[in-house]
Formats: sequence, C-alpha cells, structure tokens
Amino acid sequence: MALYIRNNEGKKIASFEYNEGTETCSDCNEIIIKKGSLMSKHILCSDKWYDCKWVEDARQKAVKNHIVDEFDDDYYILLQDLNCESPRKAVSVLLGHIQNDSWDIIEDDEGHSLRELYRK
Repeated sequence: MALYIRNNEGKKIASFEYNEGTETCSDCNEIIIKKGSLMSKHILCSDKWYDCKWVEDARQKAVKNHIVDEFDDDYYILLQDLNCESPRKAVSVLLGHIQNDSWDIIEDDEGHSLRELYRK
C-alpha cells in the first residue's frame, strides 16, 4: 500500500511502505522511506536541543553516505530506500524537526492516516 506525506501546498513529497510486526515479533515494525522521496534542506532542530540531535545526525549520515543528492534549493532527493524504526523517526528526518504527529500525517491515496490503517 502506498503511503505519503505532503508539503504545505498539498504536493506529495515522500512515499513510504509500512511493515507491521508479526505474531512471532510484534515489535518488528519498520517504515521504509522510498527512493525518490524528498528530504528538506531546512533543519529546525539544533545541537542545543538534546532530543533533536538524532534528527540532524541521521540527516548528515544520509548526506555523507550519498543516500541523498541535490534536488533543488529546498530539498534533497533519496537515491535509495531508507529504513526507519518508526514513522516518527522517518518523518522527522525528512522534515528536519521532531514530528510527533507522523502517524496522522502519513496517508494513503484515499486520505486515511497511518493511525487509522494500522492502529485500529
């Protein structure tokens, strides 16, 4: 199932694949940020905020390891899929700030949120 987040203008900027845990491993959830997704160049987190450091570390690692490339003045583009342990981590890395409502802003084509689809 294709899942997306949109920018403020409503344009899809990133796509995801969500894999739910199984009976043998209920904690084995993962979300994959799909190749071609856009990652904002604008960071709102700062080293002065301890809880934000992991966001910038993950972003810098993606740049250093050539997982992203220049797209335009506002975005990088992912050159390969990127696995994350949670929707919060995936969206936070893409947007450059802690995004606590990621379960609600990731949606399918019909507008159903990830929360509606998987946390019934």
